[in-house]
Amino acid sequence: MRTKVTKGSRIKLTGPASFMLLDGEVEVHGSPVKRRERIGVPVGRTIIMNVIEDSILEVNLGDGGSIEEFSETSLPYEWKTAAEQLVEMEKPATILILGGIDGGKSVFANYLLNLALKKGLKTVLIDTDLGQSEIGAPTTISMTSLRKPLPYLNKARMTTGFFVGSTSPERLTHRVLIGLKMLYEEALKQDNELIIINTDGWIEGEKAVEYKVSMVLLVKPNVIVAIERESELEPIVGAFDYNPLINLIRLPPLPAARRRSPNERRITRQGMYLKYFENSKIRTYSLLKTRFLYTSLSGCVPLYGEELMEIKRRLGEKGEQIEWIGRNSQTVIIVSKSRRFTLNEEEERIIREILKSRTIRIVPKGYERGLLVGLLNERGLLQGLGIITEIDWSKGLIRIKTPFEGKVHAIAVGNIKLDGNLNEVEKIKGWAL
Repeated sequence: MRTKVTKGSRIKLTGPASFMLLDGEVEVHGSPVKRRERIGVPVGRTIIMNVIEDSILEVNLGDGGSIEEFSETSLPYEWKTAAEQLVEMEKPATILILGGIDGGKSVFANYLLNLALKKGLKTVLIDTDLGQSEIGAPTTISMTSLRKPLPYLNKARMTTGFFVGSTSPERLTHRVLIGLKMLYEEALKQDNELIIINTDGWIEGEKAVEYKVSMVLLVKPNVIVAIERESELEPIVGAFDYNPLINLIRLPPLPAARRRSPNERRITRQGMYLKYFENSKIRTYSLLKTRFLYTSLSGCVPLYGEELMEIKRRLGEKGEQIEWIGRNSQTVIIVSKSRRFTLNEEEERIIREILKSRTIRIVPKGYERGLLVGLLNERGLLQGLGIITEIDWSKGLIRIKTPFEGKVHAIAVGNIKLDGNLNEVEKIKGWAL
């Protein structure tokens, strides 16, 4: 639908929605919007546009999306003041943004990034939100380097990334911290004047507090921006208040922000998967020649000859249900033809006796289908995401759907499984394979 908006007004657009500027002049998050450029707003997300001149918009609203005139300022006065102070501070500088769920962290990061780019500052943004990142696909930490302002960060291209493999940091905080450190070092090598680090909204509980405190200690930012409701960040930032090496800036949440439901967040991630895998092809890699991370397949070789024959002989009929056996120095992997396949204590004892191994892992044939993986370079940084479509155990091949076409040094196996429509259907605790 076509909508006329008047000069000086502020328009609140809540997703799922999109708009295109047909005539006039508007800006979003401090960035002017180009004419005929379509900007999408994911489900549950909100943007506020300033109308600079009388304008005409083409607006598409999805189910639950809305457009309305907004009575508040587009951004809180405190936000604008803080951002202006940050771009004028001594360079180089690192700014870490903390806050709870849906408080406006990404909007502030977007606005600060745009303001820095307008000032001509060489700036990079690192986003550690695994589930709702604005610039990277789910399960990843992402970094982007821009030359000009953007009204919405979902149009930014990830220049470097790190694969964590989950949409939540709770059980994998060590991977997130390692990835943050690696991307932060990349940003430092590029001689950026401003490094902005946006974080996820997990702030409640001892594990969350320790995790966020670890982030601060890891990167040692010049500034912590705490976007909080009623001092909710005090357990995290209280330790750094009055620290002569860290400037702590406390800001209120964005008035326009609203909490999104878990279902809205899931739908948003599905949209990101669909966008990412839009132009994918099936690519085939060798199980023996490919390096693996976060899986028992790492260093695993298939079992042949007398040992294999002895196991199958001693297991009797149950031995015929085994599709493939492989092992490394720690684990025996048994791929079963049936999902009901199990081993009793005596059968496990037989296998340990023959193979001198302590750990036995049973994987049903086909269980690997839909697992999300990261395709890495030799430095362990992300080059692209993939979805396992099949492991051909007899031929020693793994087939992966991915848009990435370059050389793969290693494959990291994640904890998320997707169906054919790229819905998340399983979140696995521990290693999936």
